[in-house]
Amino acid sequence: MTGDTSTHFPQRKDSAANRFSSRLPGFYELGIGQRREIIQGLAQIDSKQSENFGDFSTLNAELVNVFIENGIGTMALPLGVATNFHINGHDVLVPMAVEETSVVAAASHGAKLARLGGGFTTSSTPPVGTGQIQLYPTEDVDYDRILTEHTAELIAHAHDGQQRLLARGGGVREIRWRFIDAIQSLVIYVDIDTRDAMGANLINTICEKLSKRIAELIPCEMGLRILTNLCDKRMAKAHCKVPHAALSNQEFSGPEVVDRIVNAYLFAAHDVYRATTHNKGVMNGIDPVV
Repeated sequence: MTGDTSTHFPQRKDSAANRFSSRLPGFYELGIGQRREIIQGLAQIDSKQSENFGDFSTLNAELVNVFIENGIGTMALPLGVATNFHINGHDVLVPMAVEETSVVAAASHGAKLARLGGGFTTSSTPPVGTGQIQLYPTEDVDYDRILTEHTAELIAHAHDGQQRLLARGGGVREIRWRFIDAIQSLVIYVDIDTRDAMGANLINTICEKLSKRIAELIPCEMGLRILTNLCDKRMAKAHCKVPHAALSNQEFSGPEVVDRIVNAYLFAAHDVYRATTHNKGVMNGIDPVV
């Protein structure tokens, strides 16, 4: 391999149409300087922006103090790119910051396999987060009837003062509840479309506000009023298809490998120890991108 990147790798020419290939055979064999030059060309990054590739600890002491408490310095991670990704009809290079060997290689290899079946197709649901208002009723009241009758009022109350959120198309989508017999606690779930924000502060603020009105409707001792990090209504999904033949090796045929993958999945579905390890493997790919 030489430093003449145009000889071996396509250069991106039309960012709007995303017309470049993420297939970069031999990319791993190049020196870091050559890799940077290629990425600079493909991503249309100017030389000033690409200077940051060479300095992974750009935070200064002032910024450290802004971000965290008791800051004493910074810690760097290697930054690489996963190749071969074809997502929603476009080739992309995926930046990954990680210290663990083989993670970038595994992601690139998986993307190469998925590419044979047309790449990845992704989708996402609206950005709905959930807050919990926990209370302990002190009187025997029909909370189902009370909450059902006042749901519209509670939603309107939550929206009061949230004009900017509403203007962006966000707001409370649903109020639901359940009673937990084991702790004799009523828990009210508030599902909120937070739009572009992660929404933690927004959800907490709305839960605090609603709890005061709910306490007027249902005599109670108030418990927690806070968001949950179980975002089961805020989902991002990716699908791919890999041809059987692409999975064959010297020991097993493609269909045999498929059966073994399915068996490993079923093992994890019925065993928390295996499921935890599978999830750790998934997070190996997610963490570096985040």
